[in-house]
Amino acid sequence: MVPMFFVEASSEFINLQIENTDSKIHKMEDMIHHEPLGLKDKNQFICKIKQSKSYVSNMGIHDETQHALNQKREIEEHLKNSEKEINSLEDNLRKEETEGKLKQQIQLEKVREKWLRKKKRKEEDNWRQLHQYDQRN
Repeated sequence: MVPMFFVEASSEFINLQIENTDSKIHKMEDMIHHEPLGLKDKNQFICKIKQSKSYVSNMGIHDETQHALNQKREIEEHLKNSEKEINSLEDNLRKEETEGKLKQQIQLEKVREKWLRKKKRKEEDNWRQLHQYDQRN
């Protein structure tokens, strides 16, 4: 990406060139209108004015194009950074989901173990009671 100060300096330089050329065009137009010139000289000035106006137009288009390209580069850079951030967030989310599932499985195992212990105690209690009943009879 082109640093902003280069873009601004380039744009200022182009603007100065356009202003200088505009000034020259106005001087040549004034000379055509206010000074006695031969037809050949007037035609040469008119050709130079047309060339200068074309130059100014092209410089303006060039400046706009450069500005648009710089904006495009900035947007592309922003998109790359956004994509990296999104990928990072997705990775973090996957990790958190995995950790959450692991925690859930651990909790389920603990509940299952607790239930199995209760069931075993109850069976043992039932066995004892049955055994005590048998001993009495």
